[in-house]
Amino acid sequence: MVATHRHEDKYVTEVFNKIGHLGVTMGFLGLIVFFFSAQEIPFLGARFWFLFWGVGFLTWIGFIIYYVVKVIPLERQHEKEQQEALKYLPQSKH
Repeated sequence: MVATHRHEDKYVTEVFNKIGHLGVTMGFLGLIVFFFSAQEIPFLGARFWFLFWGVGFLTWIGFIIYYVVKVIPLERQHEKEQQEALKYLPQSKH
């Protein structure tokens, strides 16, 4: 909700959506792992699931950081180049 209502920049909205999906997914998976651990179920409550959860969380954060640092500047530059090229073309008068 924050991403769609507060920012006009589509890239900021996209980053907030990615962070929101991360939070919901990893929160749900974390609750499942915690539930199995609290119920002392031998295999599903094992500690190594927390390790997998943590590695997945950090990997997902890494992909979001990569998107912010590398992909967004390239997309902004490409968009700027398109705007520069379009300003010399005739526009429709609708």
